Amino acid sequence: MSRKLRQEVIERMKISPHKVMVISIGLNLDKYTSKSFHERGDAILHVGTRVTKNLPTTLKAFNIIAKYDPRVRLYIVGNRNTALECVEKYVRDEIRHRIIILGAIPRQELKEIYSRIKVTLIPSTYEAFSYVALESMASGTPIVASSTLPFEVIIDEFNGFIVQDPYDYKSFADRVITLLSNEDIWCKLSSNALKHVRIYDIESIAEKYITLIRKLST
Repeated sequence: MSRKLRQEVIERMKISPHKVMVISIGLNLDKYTSKSFHERGDAILHVGTRVTKNLPTTLKAFNIIAKYDPRVRLYIVGNRNTALECVEKYVRDEIRHRIIILGAIPRQELKEIYSRIKVTLIPSTYEAFSYVALESMASGTPIVASSTLPFEVIIDEFNGFIVQDPYDYKSFADRVITLLSNEDIWCKLSSNALKHVRIYDIESIAEKYITLIRKLST
């Protein structure tokens, strides 16, 4: 749960704020690998093809990014047919071969991809939380996300970049280009991502559950 989701629960279910506690999703950070800027390819990642994941914004941004970097590739994880339809609708013919639609892939394969790319795009129109953001941070991969993500997950210019409007593909492209072209900025955000994600380590989260259980049992 995030503070954003907590507030939504309070408002929609009319529950007293004192009765709603935030305990976030946890990750086993030992299962993720982080690589340096030069060990990664010029590649970006988009995870999810549901409407709220807003794939069109990523594809429109890629049209711009591809002009800047003739080597950059885009990986898409999600429903293959939906992704293909969006690519055909929004991407220029001459750069479609640089888009790799992976479809639904095993979690372990996705973890490996996080460590091989340089940027994860999350232009979602709604996110109560973001497991994608946590996994990306655990891999030391900077994120460019919309402002719909909970503010405690992505801190602008600290562990990623925030774009206020999820449909502003030009700003998404600009932030991605900055990360692809400026190693110093990339390294700073990558390092901060690895530090920030520690608060979601599974052991820390488990301790919060234990504390809550003890409190409820007394």
